Amino acid sequence: MSRETWTTYTGPSHWYQLKFPAGWSAVEREHVVLLRPPAGNASLQVGVFWHQTPTSLTAQKFARFLRTLFPSRRKVQNLPVPLSEHIIFSARGESPLNRSTVWWKQFFHLGAWQKWKLWLVGHGQILVSAVYTADPDSDPEDETLAGAIVSSISISDAPCDPAEQFADQVLQRCRHRFPHRDCSLGDNLQLYVGSSTVNLNNFYRAYVDAPGQKDEIIVSILTTLMEIPRWSRDRANLTLDDVRSRIMPMLMPEEAEQAENRSIGTPWVAGLMVVYVVDEENAYWFIRPELLGNWKLTVAELHDIALANLDQYFERQPMEVSVLEGDIGPQLLLPVKPDAYNSARLLSLKFQENLRGVLGNAFAVGVPNRDFFVAVSLGSNEVLTQIRTRVSTDFQQMHHPLTKRLLLVTPDGVSELLEDESVE
Repeated sequence: MSRETWTTYTGPSHWYQLKFPAGWSAVEREHVVLLRPPAGNASLQVGVFWHQTPTSLTAQKFARFLRTLFPSRRKVQNLPVPLSEHIIFSARGESPLNRSTVWWKQFFHLGAWQKWKLWLVGHGQILVSAVYTADPDSDPEDETLAGAIVSSISISDAPCDPAEQFADQVLQRCRHRFPHRDCSLGDNLQLYVGSSTVNLNNFYRAYVDAPGQKDEIIVSILTTLMEIPRWSRDRANLTLDDVRSRIMPMLMPEEAEQAENRSIGTPWVAGLMVVYVVDEENAYWFIRPELLGNWKLTVAELHDIALANLDQYFERQPMEVSVLEGDIGPQLLLPVKPDAYNSARLLSLKFQENLRGVLGNAFAVGVPNRDFFVAVSLGSNEVLTQIRTRVSTDFQQMHHPLTKRLLLVTPDGVSELLEDESVE
């Protein structure tokens, strides 16, 4: 089977590559790629994990892996693996495959039992899993092609460190360089050093593209942190034209904004404030009242500029969302990837209208932290109660917490959805 015309896909952090046939589609979600043939309901889902020594996995560890991947399973049969490839385990069986350990997928019924085939491909510290599923009437050739795709997987001999390990190395260097500052890591590769916040995502991508320059990249992070105080001094001389296109809105709890007294705040709903920041490549800084005075700008005018930039920001990099179906249509909608402006997107009337097109004229929203939200239709009090509980839990555990209260979005605007308020 010739693979010369097949498309090459490179996995997260450049840990592996694979090839797939012409006509097949590839959709990437976080650390998983879903490959589908041009017709039918077959799919090959490929995920990747960092493991200390995957090639030394024992039969007991394989069994635990199966239990994690397929909590409910039957008719499991281990399959022989080719000796000449990095495939270290293969099996087939049946499971209700729309079951998920992700909390927001637990509110829906399990699917019918479906056949699957699993391959584990391991080399060094990288473990790649591939799961093929298909309807009973799917083309048998699709399974053959799925096996060929798995056989095409090649794993890096010198993989980059995982993002979390890279961030921890940066953290240790920061603690050594700034011993008198409080240094810590937050969600989504956020680095906190004193009162400064640096987003490490772009730095990590630079490291993945040039692994041999890791030390130089970490030095550039330390340099950025040393320059932040100078930025504060320089900001006093910035004109509105210097930053107009980078002014963005952000949500913050009222108590946090009042405690910090670091920015202009506009009261919103549910104990939240709208604050305004200037977006930099790897960081952002808050607009203070004195700067607004220099610009001779009102808060309302600043708000309008920020909302226009917010819409343009997501036009340039559209928000990818997951939509979960319930018994009566779409039930939940949430962003796939965290973003510092995800929760602020709810300020956009245009975005509210888009959500109404999916969830109905009125819907609830949970915003446990700055980078995440979950929107839920009002068709089920039971689901709404479960979402409220989960949002309250996430609010206690996440960095940049916003509120444990739910919001109600209607054509008339946004308000708080009270606990004793009926949705029927």
